[in-house]
Amino acid sequence: MMLRPRSLRGAPVILAGVSLAMMLLPSAASQKPRLLLLAGLIPLRATSTGAAQFAGRFIPSASASDTEKVKLEHLQGRVQELSARVMDLQGQLETVAGARGILTDPKLILLPADVVVNADSNAWRRSMVLSRGSSHGVSRGMLVLWQRHLIGRIIEVSPWTCRVLLVTDSGFRIGGLALPKAYDESVPLANRDKGVIEGTGDRTAALKWIQGDALLETGATVVTIADPATGVPRGLLIGKVTSVSRGSGLYPKVEVLPFVNAKSLDSVAIVLKADK
Repeated sequence: MMLRPRSLRGAPVILAGVSLAMMLLPSAASQKPRLLLLAGLIPLRATSTGAAQFAGRFIPSASASDTEKVKLEHLQGRVQELSARVMDLQGQLETVAGARGILTDPKLILLPADVVVNADSNAWRRSMVLSRGSSHGVSRGMLVLWQRHLIGRIIEVSPWTCRVLLVTDSGFRIGGLALPKAYDESVPLANRDKGVIEGTGDRTAALKWIQGDALLETGATVVTIADPATGVPRGLLIGKVTSVSRGSGLYPKVEVLPFVNAKSLDSVAIVLKADK
């Protein structure tokens, strides 16, 4: 019986040890190593389709017609691969074009980013991982958009990837307000009652700290308010009000359903601040 080299026989043990260590470490301590490991999915995601098509070129054939058939299938696969890439680029262009209409600060730069992982291994957290990191100028606190919609804020960064805390996460907070369905654009947003948008940890968010006599209605559009200190522009879309509960307390309970399902996104845009 042929024995495997000692280095190969020990490899599964090392892999199992690393996996166990990652599971036992606290989330805060293992976050950056996880992002580094997830960066390995980027080239795999980009080349898996091409590798499968490339392998088809070496399938033995019994006749000239079979050879031509294999070549045709390979070319068809390449066409599909390129078509998919064109669609990805079109999606990135639409995202940047849509967001640029609301970002008036010329110092703000939009960096397209592909979604590497659209879910979180932590059941209590709502996040996604993007294919951009500190080597691309990304840092913590930056906003992530899809067209004019706010998706979340970056909380962890590695050289090649970053993690985005989604607006539905219980740790997400940002200033916001609800625009009535019959909103008159001649009225400045600053004159509307302001509140704080907080994630619920589920698929919704909540608009909190709104005065009880504020004009709130189901179907109202919830947007961000300008915050120059953190670079948040006004008017980024969050979602719509799905329910308003006015109890005996000082503040009503306002539920907000985001317009965009983050799990359905393939690409987004990160808002960078240009150097002076």
